Amino acid sequence: MISDHLVTSTIEQQKCWTCGKPATSRCAKCHTTSYCSVKCQKKDWGKHKIICTPPRQNNTADFLVKAVMDDLFPEDLDTLADFGLSNCHLQEQRTYLMSVYAGLIKILGVSSKDLHEWQQANELALHIRKTYEDAGASSGYYNWFLKNQHLVDSRTPKADVSQLVRKYLSAEDKDKDMDQLEPQEKRLSVWLYIVLLMGNIPRIEYDIWFHFGFCTCKSQRIESDLGRIYRTLIDQCTLYEFYTNSKSQTLEALLRLKNIDGIDALKAQGVVFGYPNISVYHLKQYVLGEDVPLQRCIGVDYGFYLCRDNKSKQKLRKIYKQLFEHVNFDILQLHQACISGTIYKYASQFVVADANLMKNPYPLADL
Repeated sequence: MISDHLVTSTIEQQKCWTCGKPATSRCAKCHTTSYCSVKCQKKDWGKHKIICTPPRQNNTADFLVKAVMDDLFPEDLDTLADFGLSNCHLQEQRTYLMSVYAGLIKILGVSSKDLHEWQQANELALHIRKTYEDAGASSGYYNWFLKNQHLVDSRTPKADVSQLVRKYLSAEDKDKDMDQLEPQEKRLSVWLYIVLLMGNIPRIEYDIWFHFGFCTCKSQRIESDLGRIYRTLIDQCTLYEFYTNSKSQTLEALLRLKNIDGIDALKAQGVVFGYPNISVYHLKQYVLGEDVPLQRCIGVDYGFYLCRDNKSKQKLRKIYKQLFEHVNFDILQLHQACISGTIYKYASQFVVADANLMKNPYPLADL
């Protein structure tokens, strides 16, 4: 039961992750997330499970539930295939099917365990109908589902998702799996193509979120604008042009060559078209993403190398997260503070900082 996953802690006062009230307990499995009650933990469990449980224990239903709770479209290819979303070739179809799942999860209380069992038994459509009918539900989304349940009747192989980009591939690459594409820049570009062609933007945890400059966007709206610019470019250049310009850091030049609109507006907001070569964006991905590995560069630049144990590392990560979420925070000012060795001074203007951890060896003495 959910209550078995709570332990009482008096080590330090924290706020409940769900409601913000003073917390009385922590998750017994990971000991990092605090709650004020079993009710609040139960409400957050669908999302927290993804980061609490080791990734190998998660299944596609867990990722679907998390996407629904975050009001996002899932981007894991197996999740798309398992739950019929890769069969949806129109934005309207994707919106309606996700709304059907949202109704199941948010309103009718269907768990990831239920969804996983239904999908594994190849009875997804059957149980969706039964759950809605038992609840007496008759929403427009459910009525749409009754006419389109063939979308979830069988699993679409993950390879079928790659059909989206097949026309962009050379003859020698058409029958290769994604992980066989070389060089790496081509593989990353094809991954970006798949995400954009499905009408999405990369998740923060994805390499392509960093690699193609989405990390430099100050909001999800700006990320969407960047995605639309890349999506326009896809139809006006070859895949070879795209990935070679990405490799040489000249995507902006390619965009201008193709007369794509909106470039200057995004540049004025600090967007980089391609790979931003400063570590603060790795910090952003690590702090705001879930289960993102700690890059060595930010270990040195932002004080994580000073952390003696996981508890102090999570404490520092939490401070940076609060900093990134502050309304007056400026990521490039934090970068300047990093190279001048004044991280603590900058951060303490906005959050309760830690002088012992928020420091680095900069500026380096002249040799």
